[in-house]
Amino acid sequence: MQKTCSECGTSCKVTDEDLALLKKLSPKIGDKTFDLPAPTMCFQCRLQRRLAFYNVRTLHRRTCDYSGASMISIFSPDKPFTVYDKVIWWGDDWDPLSYGEEFDFNRPFFEQFRQLMERVPMLSLTLVGEHINSDYTNDNMAVKNCYFVVDGERAEDSMYGHTFTNIRSCIDFVTLKDCELCYDCIHCENCYNLHYSQYCTNCVLIAAIRFTPSFARMEA
Repeated sequence: MQKTCSECGTSCKVTDEDLALLKKLSPKIGDKTFDLPAPTMCFQCRLQRRLAFYNVRTLHRRTCDYSGASMISIFSPDKPFTVYDKVIWWGDDWDPLSYGEEFDFNRPFFEQFRQLMERVPMLSLTLVGEHINSDYTNDNMAVKNCYFVVDGERAEDSMYGHTFTNIRSCIDFVTLKDCELCYDCIHCENCYNLHYSQYCTNCVLIAAIRFTPSFARMEA
């Protein structure tokens, strides 16, 4: 089935496999099945819409809606959501049932769902474990002395990176594992002191002195 993307206007194809999956996922209430409609957007536009749901790398300064203190958050101050600082959100000082409300069957579901989303306290930053001197980070576990690193665990003295595990002193990177002193590297594992490298494993950059043998300088 050929369709025109309602977002970008390009031609896109809805395959038989797509339709079969939609039919399989269609909800059934009682004896009636509610068919899910075929997509109206191309794959790329649908992917952009899904990824836009959660902000990971853009940080803002806003006020904690519980304490009133200034904090760093993935939610900008103009958003209508209730946002708590990470320490308060994980703590026991607030009642998790305070935002509950009765469902009104005379109103649209998604209208009420949106209203509930704005009332439920959101976590300012997704951080797990001990974080030391790493306020400007998100979606991490156990980082120390880091700045603008996201989506990883165990990092120290690193900045400007995305997706990592167990790194130290790395800058400007994407997807590093067990690396140290790496700069501008992509998809590297167990590497040391690499610069401008991609898809490397168990590599070390060793500085060497370039020299010209004396006999090479002899005149013919």
